Amino acid sequence: MSRALFCVIALACLVSSAFAQKPFIIGVAPQSGDPKTITPVTLTGGNFALQSNQMKAYYFMNGTNVANACNPTNAINATAMSCKIGTDVALNIKVRFMVNVTVTSAKKTTSVVTSGLVPSPWYNTVQACAAGTYSSNNACVNCPAGTFSGVNAVACNSCPAGTSSAAGASSCTSCSAGSFSASAGSSSCTQCSANKWSPAAATSCTDCPAGSTSSAGSTASASCAYCPAGKAVIGGVCTFCTAGHYSPAAATACSDCTAGTWSPAGASTCTDCTTGTFAASAGSSTCGNCAAGKFSGAAASTCTDCTAGTFAGSAGSSTCGNCAAGKSSGAAASTCTDCTAGIASTCTDCTTGTFAASAGSSTCGNCAAGKFSGAAASTCTDCTAGKFAASAGSSTCGNCAAGKSSSAAASTCTDCTTGTFAASAGSSTCGNCAAGKSSSAAASTCTACIHGQYTVFAGSSTCRTTLAVNITGSASA
Repeated sequence: MSRALFCVIALACLVSSAFAQKPFIIGVAPQSGDPKTITPVTLTGGNFALQSNQMKAYYFMNGTNVANACNPTNAINATAMSCKIGTDVALNIKVRFMVNVTVTSAKKTTSVVTSGLVPSPWYNTVQACAAGTYSSNNACVNCPAGTFSGVNAVACNSCPAGTSSAAGASSCTSCSAGSFSASAGSSSCTQCSANKWSPAAATSCTDCPAGSTSSAGSTASASCAYCPAGKAVIGGVCTFCTAGHYSPAAATACSDCTAGTWSPAGASTCTDCTTGTFAASAGSSTCGNCAAGKFSGAAASTCTDCTAGTFAGSAGSSTCGNCAAGKSSGAAASTCTDCTAGIASTCTDCTTGTFAASAGSSTCGNCAAGKFSGAAASTCTDCTAGKFAASAGSSTCGNCAAGKSSSAAASTCTDCTTGTFAASAGSSTCGNCAAGKSSSAAASTCTACIHGQYTVFAGSSTCRTTLAVNITGSASA
C-alpha cells in the first residue's frame, strides 16, 4: 500500500471518527400556523462549539434533491433555528434538514475539529387541514363527535355542556328546546323525559310543578299541565283515582274517602252514604245496607240498634217502627212479640209520676212539672187549680199555701196581690178585702182600717185618713 493511499485512508478514519463525535439535530413539526415551517431545529450534543455564522440549514425532499438553504433566525453561536420550506414545495412529503456547522474542540477553542453537514431524522411536512379536521400522522382526520376545530388544527376542542356535534364539525350546535347535554364533549343532546322541560342550550331539564305532567321533549313550563280533579300524578302520569278515593285538581296523590262516604273511580269528591246504609271504613267504593233490626241516618259509618220497644223489619231501614199495643221487643229487633202476662221484663207498668203515651214504648217518660200520674199511666193529669207540682215526675200535686193561689197545671203558686187574700191552703183564687179593710201582698187575711181611716172600695191595698169638716163647710185634713 502506498504512503499516499494510507494517508487518505487515515484521514477518512479521522474524519469518520470526528463525525461520530459530532452533534445531531432534531426537527419538530409545527403545532399550528404555516404547515411549511419547521421549528425548532435544535443542535444537541457535547464537547463542541459553533463558530460565528457557521450554522446553515438545507432541506432535502424525499432524500434526493437539495433545495434552497435557509439561514438561522437567531444570533451567532445559536444552537436552534426555524426554517421555512419554500412555497414551491408540495405538502405531505418527506423532508430532511442538513445543518452545515463548524465544530471546534471545547478545550481548544481556536482549533477546528471538523465542519460539515449534520443530518436530522426524516419527517413529513404537515398537511393543511380544513375546519372540522385536525392533523394526525401527516393526515387530516375528522374531529370525533362531541368536538370541533377550525382550520389547520392539530387537535379538536370539546363542545361545552348544552351543545353537541357530529363527527367532522367545525362548530358546536346548541341543544334545541326540550333537550339537553349535561357535560362537555356530548355527541348528541338528550331529550327531556316526561314531566320535564328545557329551553334551548340547556345543561339540564327542569321538573314540572307538583301535580302537573308534560310529554317528553317539552320546551317550556307552559307545557306542564295540571291534573284535573279526579286524577292525580301517579307514576309520572295523570291517573284516575280508584273507587273509594278522590282528588282535587293538581293533586299529587288520591285521598281516601272517610268512613260514612264513598266514591266511584275518577271522583273529585266523596258522596255521603244515604239513610239506611253505611260505610264502616275509609276508602269505601260502596255503602252497605243496615241489617234488619238496625237503622242509620245519612253519612253513617255504623248502623244503630233499634231500641227496646221498636223494630226494623228489613235491611236498609232509616228508622225503627214502634211495636203495636200489646207487643214488645228487645234491642236490635226485626220483629215485635206479644207481651206475656206476669213477666216483668216485658210490658211493665209505668211507675207513678211517669207515663207511656203510645203502644210499644220501651221506657216511661216523666210527667212534666204541673202534672202528675199514678202507676201504669198512659197520660199525665194536670194539677187542679190551687195545687202545683214543682218538678217533673211528680206522683201528686201539693196545695198552694195560704196567701197564694194557682190555676190548673201550675208548677208554682202565685202570691195574692195587695188588697186580696187567700185564707186557706189550696186556694185557686185570691179574694178582695172588704171595704174598710186592706192587705199587703201574699196575705192570708185582711186588716181593718184603724180609727180615723177608711176604704171606700173592696180590694183596697191601703186605708185612707178621714177628712175633717168645719162649720162653714170647708174641709181640712
